[in-house]
Amino acid sequence: MKLFRSIAITAGSSLVLLVPFLAGAATENVTGGSPGGGLQNPLSGVSTIPQFINVLLDAIIVIGLPIAALFIIYAGFLFVTAQGSEEKLKNAKSTFLWTLVGIAVFIGAKVIAELIDTTIKSIR
Repeated sequence: MKLFRSIAITAGSSLVLLVPFLAGAATENVTGGSPGGGLQNPLSGVSTIPQFINVLLDAIIVIGLPIAALFIIYAGFLFVTAQGSEEKLKNAKSTFLWTLVGIAVFIGAKVIAELIDTTIKSIR
């Protein structure tokens, strides 16, 4: 029974690992891209570096804000569990402060990028 199980696991994992290689071995262009096999832009609607920076910063904000909210909740938990201990209160204050600094950094980066983008567009 153990032999059958190990053979089944080995065959299944081999199949899972080999399928992407077999699918990537197609010789014709099935994605509708350029016929010469040239490079395609994987980011739709992004053709300039400022657009790329804006898309990247938007993604960072979408990912970063929920994480920052979790850290604020964690800092609150640290405040509650400190129970008057000076060292634990210091740790909770530090966690809360650096969470706010992190939020300010990635929101500030987005604001600065928007200001630079607006300034460049107004000069043109």
